[in-house]
Amino acid sequence: MNPIVKVEVGGTYLINIPMADIDGDQLRCRWGVDANESGGIYQSKGNLQSNPCQLTYNATRVGYEGVAVIIEDFDTNSQVLSSIPLQFLIEIVPSQPTTTKTTTFPGQVTGTFEPGPTELPPCSYIPEYEGDWGPGACIGVASNNMTEIQIVVKIPCENSSTSIRDILTISPTGMIRRPITQHPQYNNKYIMILQWTPQANQYGISQLCVTPVDNSSRSGQTVCFSLLVDVRSPEFVLNSMSPTGIVSQNQSTWAIATNVDIIPPTDPSISAIFYKRNRSGSGSDIEVIRVSMSTADYQSRQITFNTGHTIWEQVSH
Repeated sequence: MNPIVKVEVGGTYLINIPMADIDGDQLRCRWGVDANESGGIYQSKGNLQSNPCQLTYNATRVGYEGVAVIIEDFDTNSQVLSSIPLQFLIEIVPSQPTTTKTTTFPGQVTGTFEPGPTELPPCSYIPEYEGDWGPGACIGVASNNMTEIQIVVKIPCENSSTSIRDILTISPTGMIRRPITQHPQYNNKYIMILQWTPQANQYGISQLCVTPVDNSSRSGQTVCFSLLVDVRSPEFVLNSMSPTGIVSQNQSTWAIATNVDIIPPTDPSISAIFYKRNRSGSGSDIEVIRVSMSTADYQSRQITFNTGHTIWEQVSH
């Protein structure tokens, strides 16, 4: 993950700590027991959720805080297979001078900025990741073939003086960052293309993490993905999916079929189906379905789910 996580003093922040396992073992994180296990900063630094690994941190003073956690994988009998320590720094910086706030990461900051006659106000929200891949997604990529990844981030205010200054990345060896450009359709969105041609000896999981940073040096939440080299992604079987073609305005039941067996997700917060406004997939989301064992019917190679009482927008054809 990012070696330094920047937060503002006086706020409460939710820090995601990425975990991944090539064998699909159950993963948990915890605080270290003593200095022999994770060094002299093993003490608790807040409320730590074990899976997904998330730290709720209260930033009470300006400075640095060292954090050390232990990540473990387990067998089917809940016996520990292996453990690994992870350490990083939290940098607590002074809050914005024009704001008085209580912040939840990510969240709103209430400000006192008064724009002049020709000035746009700064955005009172931190920047956000926006993309087709949900946080924690696993994506299969082939070795010796270039994979192109489009990262989209946004300023949550449409008309403001705030812009994206950088998109920090933690990426596998050989990944190339292209320049950040403004979205052609939205003035508050920005795009960065990543290109990667993994080698055969990079087989397995590689982590990719992105963190948007605005022109006031305020960081958004870090979002991570797992790139699985030479692990083939499932393909859709179009003639086994329903409905197809033009659908009615009250269509509510959908079925997706794949060419391989499906493993149901264990964390519904990172598993979702997105409906886009146009066929290219570049438009805004008009419906997001969180899918888990309780909201979808999982068969070996098919998922059936429901959109409830959604009424779809009728368009000309």
